[in-house]
Amino acid sequence: GTGTIVAETSSMNPLPRNLAVASALVLASWAAPAAARWDSQTLADWMERNVPTRDARALVAIAARAIFAAEPGELSFLHFLAYLNHGGGLQRLAEVEGGAQESRLVGGVQQLAQRLAEPLGDRLHLGTPVRAIDQGRNLRVTTDAGDFEAERVVVALPPALAGRIHYSPALPSRRDRLSQRMPMGSALKVVAAYERPFWRERGFSGEVISDRGPLRLVMDDSSHDGRQHALVGFFLGETAARFTGRPTERRAAALECFARYFGAEAQSPIAYVDQDWIAEPFSRGCYVGNFGPGVWTTLGEALRTPCDRVHWAGTETAREWMGYFEGALEAGERAALEVLAARP
Repeated sequence: GTGTIVAETSSMNPLPRNLAVASALVLASWAAPAAARWDSQTLADWMERNVPTRDARALVAIAARAIFAAEPGELSFLHFLAYLNHGGGLQRLAEVEGGAQESRLVGGVQQLAQRLAEPLGDRLHLGTPVRAIDQGRNLRVTTDAGDFEAERVVVALPPALAGRIHYSPALPSRRDRLSQRMPMGSALKVVAAYERPFWRERGFSGEVISDRGPLRLVMDDSSHDGRQHALVGFFLGETAARFTGRPTERRAAALECFARYFGAEAQSPIAYVDQDWIAEPFSRGCYVGNFGPGVWTTLGEALRTPCDRVHWAGTETAREWMGYFEGALEAGERAALEVLAARP
């Protein structure tokens, strides 16, 4: 189903224990008691003052890259806290077993979208980018395939992409500025397939978290039935920005990392594919839009506030599990309820 998963607070959750503060971080991050102070600094600033050892700072930086696909200096400390609280804490978001990375869907996660789309039939138009939304007497949506009229519109795009649509009349300035100041994370994904899982033969799980080298995060990506064997790795943060648009260099760097972690056999995959999300015109990055310093407290209220007959969804607007599939579903349900409530 599409019911909301209620996040439980991890014992390693770094957030304040006060329930009212935690609730504010989820529902209205700008309203948390220390929001202005937390939002005036980056995660890197906070680490410099509060994390005394180099190894501990490296660990927090690894978590920032793995969870946000961003560098600590790019993230508001308030955003770091709020995002973790949306998903139940640092450990829950970072862990595989018992955490956000635990499960895969047999047949691929695209089935989620496909099955939700099935009841729509020919009312669903794919390959039809929206170019403009005109809120005149009759609300009109202009696409590459023609115009559509509607009573209300739900835009379920990251703010950075939603801001590229032309709106008439222009959006309120706070919403427009939000779209300009909420960039996507930087992530590239690579998958290398092999004849056999040689890393397992050597006693390795296939999971790597590293503070050096282009691939900062690696996992065993073998199929559930044991017929196919693969490693998946991620370029994250500044290394992703460095390798975007460079497929040949990216492949060589990825295989070199796999070999450093698991042995020379990794240099000879039977198949290799990668995804440059930064270069993808309808992504422009991954995994999710991030808040830099000062954005939550000055523009955060515009994140979910409708603009006349335009409503906002997408996982960035989720009240729980922001950045994840569950958050996207929760945000869609919220936006749909807004539209129903606004009908005469």
